[in-house]
Amino acid sequence: MKYSFFILWVFLVSAAVNFQKRLEQWTNIKFCQRLGWGPKRTWRALKDVYTNGTLSLTQVRMWIQHFANGHEDVRDLPRSGRPSVRGKKVQQVAASIGEDHRKTISQVSREVELSQTSVQRILTKDLNLTKIALKFVPHILNDRQHAHKVSISRQNLQSVRTEKYFLEKIITGDECWVSLYENQTKIESCEWVYRGDPRIRPIKALRSASPTKVMLILFCDFSGPLLIHFVPKNQTIMSQF
Repeated sequence: MKYSFFILWVFLVSAAVNFQKRLEQWTNIKFCQRLGWGPKRTWRALKDVYTNGTLSLTQVRMWIQHFANGHEDVRDLPRSGRPSVRGKKVQQVAASIGEDHRKTISQVSREVELSQTSVQRILTKDLNLTKIALKFVPHILNDRQHAHKVSISRQNLQSVRTEKYFLEKIITGDECWVSLYENQTKIESCEWVYRGDPRIRPIKALRSASPTKVMLILFCDFSGPLLIHFVPKNQTIMSQF
């Protein structure tokens, strides 16, 4: 009997703690909505604070709409009957994506036990999400390098405004690896012929690009190339070069 009471007491304490956390988040959502924050920005801010206990993005959307409609009471939203199974699945999908935004549809499908078509529909229609690819750049600059780049750009802009022939004084250079020879593509090899021409269709042997490459250095100004140089084999390009 005492053990049953203890289990009940633990359950009530846990429910009270969870309700207090939800109440705090509802209040914070109301504050963010007054600041004009959108659902995603609000949800990310809550995620930073409450981590695993954060409301789902769908719930944040509903609360923001609740306060946007003029409601002031920070209490749970009114419910009509049992929550739909679809509503639960939408929340599960949102929570799964919230854990890792790089998850594939097949991964989410296995986690929430839904078909990939249903997961795709929830992601794009209910959660209004879209997937974007990473942008690859040659180098990731640190803050100091970014500041230096901005400073140089501003100096150049100022020089363009004050010096008439500034752009004509700029010399830029770059280097890249080039193959000794490259094959024409199938489109590049096409020929124009008259309809009904009895000639045999031209053919050519399939060859791969040259496996041997050389380093090409190019310097140019506004008028065109100034220097085109192929670096000798085993030569390292240094600042002195």
